[in-house]
Amino acid sequence: MRWQRKKVLNRQYLVGTGDLDLRGDLVPNALAVGWLDTEHEFVRGDAPDEALQRLIVLSFRLVNQTRGLFRSPFLPNTAPHPTIEYKGKSMRLGSAEIWVKDTDGTIYVSPNLICHYIRDNKYLPPREYLDALMRLDIFGTA
Repeated sequence: MRWQRKKVLNRQYLVGTGDLDLRGDLVPNALAVGWLDTEHEFVRGDAPDEALQRLIVLSFRLVNQTRGLFRSPFLPNTAPHPTIEYKGKSMRLGSAEIWVKDTDGTIYVSPNLICHYIRDNKYLPPREYLDALMRLDIFGTA
């Protein structure tokens, strides 16, 4: 799949020319959100604290985990990887994805580094993403 950068509703998304292809599997209705870099501007603001807490919980449900860690483009190479904590456990970010499944069938796919981007870089994800995240039953079958 070829990726292109587009703006949608004044928010930055990475979107494909078709369904998202993850490791050979086509995932219909998938949208990539929060794949940031230093070369492109992104919307900044204050995301709700509950949204960040939900993303932290979802980060511990590893999706498409890699064997290595992707470095945050917003930290110097000598800085440690950003970490999160939940229920006494700690995790370094940069090796997995978070999937947020909305009620309309849309699947928002983000790097788990989105927690760092929101917490430390004031990234403000699109309203649609935040709304889907708040509707998600993270303690049920999410």
